[in-house]
Amino acid sequence: MGQNQQDQDPLTRIMTQIAPAWTSLQMNIDAGNAAAVATDADRLQRLFAAAERFFTGKKMQEAADWARQEADAADAAAKAAKAGTVDKNAKAAIGKCKQCHDVYRQKNQDGSFSLKRE
Repeated sequence: MGQNQQDQDPLTRIMTQIAPAWTSLQMNIDAGNAAAVATDADRLQRLFAAAERFFTGKKMQEAADWARQEADAADAAAKAAKAGTVDKNAKAAIGKCKQCHDVYRQKNQDGSFSLKRE
């Protein structure tokens, strides 16, 4: 494994957990399941905060800022759900991964993804 792949492993572990948590959150928002929304949103908040730390360590401030925005939106959804309110707007607030992926993610020939630097 090359140095670039080793650098990405923490990010890969984070990102591979975000997709299923995001899918679960969407389904639980649609179902109006506040307890499950709180669990999913808490998980997403922690994952995006970890992504923010990763990007900050790599001096990728724009990506770190976007991850922080996602973490903050997930935190707000979790707090609302814990208070018994399922915020349907959370789907739009949290689902902004594409902006970062378009700038910083590249698809490799084997179908996997890796971090690209501008």
